[in-house]
Parts: sequence; structure tokens; C-alpha cells
Amino acid sequence: MGRFVYTDEELDIIVLCVEKYKSIIENRRSNKVTQDAKHQAWENIAEEFKCWPGVRAISSKQIKKCWENLKARARQEQKLNETQLGQNFQNHELAETNFSRRIDRVRSIIGSNVEADLEPYGSCVKVEVQFDEDVETITGVELCPETPIDESSGVEPTNPLEILSSVSEATTATELTGYSDCNNLSTNPVFIAPNHSTYKTSYNRIRRRRAKLPTPYSRPNSESDNSENQARLSMLQQKMKQNLLEHEARMEILKMEKAYWEAKVTQVLLDTRSRNHTLE
Repeated sequence: MGRFVYTDEELDIIVLCVEKYKSIIENRRSNKVTQDAKHQAWENIAEEFKCWPGVRAISSKQIKKCWENLKARARQEQKLNETQLGQNFQNHELAETNFSRRIDRVRSIIGSNVEADLEPYGSCVKVEVQFDEDVETITGVELCPETPIDESSGVEPTNPLEILSSVSEATTATELTGYSDCNNLSTNPVFIAPNHSTYKTSYNRIRRRRAKLPTPYSRPNSESDNSENQARLSMLQQKMKQNLLEHEARMEILKMEKAYWEAKVTQVLLDTRSRNHTLE
């Protein structure tokens, strides 16, 4: 199968469609909800791409592969621009072509992920930080399509892709730091600020507990492991003795069979010689 070559117009349309779903596609989380949202986003991009006039029918997998290639090329151009050769290339007359503008746009989409991680939560998400005696737990509750919504409240149903795109990046920062929005901790009632002293104490307690757990590289317990090793050694010795006895018995049987066939062959030879003498 030959290589699929995209036109400049198709590449520009792909970048334009991907830019609408950049917060979902470039999300670094790997849970099932994020993966399902990414799959649905690529399907939506493929459908939007087909609606453009003068383009070929391309599947979501092909568009995803094309986007990965564009990102790799953008990173390569970024590294090239950091060198003297890249600076000379920027001054070249080809620096203002469609290719360079497309690469700059892809680079801006990739670089916007850092800014997206700092976006606050939407009003449809409630994050609670709870501290137990030993382990701290961070739970997040968000509205799903299946959640019944009271029509009298005036809240309209929300697309799950839009919820994930506005929340997933902020959720990552909350799970790592324990913060929801540093600027709205005192004004927003749905966010609960964590207790720093309890958080630090619980974290140190977890570290001490993990240090006591056995690992593949830790030294084993001498008492229990010695008894298990002795039991395994005795079982192996018994099995070796049993195999040795079985081997000796087989050898005796083979010796007896060998003697039987040797005697039989000798008898056949004697009978043959006697018949020859009789015929003579």
C-alpha cells in the first residue's frame, strides 16, 4: 500500500479541527474516561473533516497519525531553530511559507497544554479533600450525561467532552497538589482548602509505611524464609532419590531385555547352522 500524501489544504484543515479539541487530545491522563473522550474527539474531528469541500475521506486513525507526525515535525523544527542553522533558516525566504505557519500553529497547540493545566474548575465540578488518620483522599464529583437534572433549576445538559476539556487539566493539578484554585480558595464555597500540617504528616506516615513493606530488592525475613528453604530442599532431595530408584529399575529391565534378545539371537543362529549341516 502506497504512502498517503496530504495536500496543504488538508493539513491546514486537520490542524484547524484538532485545535478545537486540543485540551482533550493533548491531555496526558491515561484513565478510561480520558481515553474514551479522546476516541470520541478523534471521531468528531473525522466527521468535521469530511464536511469540508474538496477533501478526501480520511478515517480518524489516519488523522491521528497525521497529527502525531505534525507534532514530531514541529518538535524537530523547534530543536533546529535553537541552533545556528535554525536561526539562518528563519532568515531564509522560505520561512514565511504555509509550512512554517502550520508548524508554528502546531507548536502553539502543543505549548498551550501548560497553560491549560492552570485553568480553574468549571462550576459543574466539586472537589473535596478528605484526610483520614493515615491516608489522604482526594475525590472529585462531576455531572455526567446520565445524571438527572432538575428543569426548574435552569441548568442545561452539558456535553461530556466539554466538561472533560474544561476540567481534566485542572483535576490533574488538584490531585497532585491538593489545591483546586489558588485564587478562589476563600471566595468559592465549593472548594475546601487542605490542612497543610495534616497533609504533610500523612505523607510522611505513608513514606514510613512503604519503607517497611517488602520489595523485590529488599532483604528477606531470615526465620520464615529459612524454614521454607529447608522444606523445599528436603522435597527436592526426596524427589531426586525417587528418580534415582526409578532410573536404576529401568536400567535393570533394559539389561534383562538385552540378555533375552541376545540369547534368542544366539539360538536362532544355532538353529540356522544345524539346518545347513543337515541339508549338506
